[in-house]
Amino acid sequence: MIYLLVQTIVLFPESPRFDYSKERYALSKKSLTKVSKVNGNPNYNSHKFKFDVEKAAEDAAANPESKEVLRDGGNEYGITNGEFTKNLILMSLLFTCFSFSFWLCDF
Repeated sequence: MIYLLVQTIVLFPESPRFDYSKERYALSKKSLTKVSKVNGNPNYNSHKFKFDVEKAAEDAAANPESKEVLRDGGNEYGITNGEFTKNLILMSLLFTCFSFSFWLCDF
């Protein structure tokens, strides 16, 4: 069991989303390159690919007069519509119902 855990920690890299959230853009691009090779995507070009934050920084450096603020959409996943909230409430309710029914089935 411990061997499997250690092997998983050593062999699997961090996800590109995690690296992006920690502002490690080079590592995130490296992970995306690995993912694209595994998925067989020949169209991914890591040298030309830039994240939105990097593009905004380049635009701000090229045009220092603009005061545009980069916004990601309201939360860490960029989801602003009410569907996310509805789904979160529904999934929480279902989880609660099923977990209680599982533990109370012996009574």
